[in-house]
Amino acid sequence: MPLSRIKPRSDSALVRNMLGEIEAALTAGASREDVWATLKNEHGMTIGFNGFCKALMRARAARQERAGTQASITPPPPRPESDGKEKDVDCAIQKNESRPSTTAAPLKGRIVTSSDFEKVHELDFSDLDNKYTGKR
Repeated sequence: MPLSRIKPRSDSALVRNMLGEIEAALTAGASREDVWATLKNEHGMTIGFNGFCKALMRARAARQERAGTQASITPPPPRPESDGKEKDVDCAIQKNESRPSTTAAPLKGRIVTSSDFEKVHELDFSDLDNKYTGKR
């Protein structure tokens, strides 16, 4: 008996095995309901429509995980040699060097250093709100 005739043990395995064909049918314009009905009629799938949608979602997630681990295993392509005109970028966020950097002075009364926190602990807030003191 050829391996192609072996049936998957579960309906989720059927969805995983046929994910390529399912995606092709959905891309071609078939609805999920049509795909579910076809799998039910032709392959004897026993789960309901909501179970099929859940199995499809999980199969897609598993495919993404496999693609992510394979991408992390393969080394990145070699970088082209620099001709001196471009800078080598180490991170995605780069400082815009065309504008001069201006550091604005902190606003008055704002916390800037750790000593400013000490000043906050010395403040008496009881005069600001009499809600908890019972005074009106």
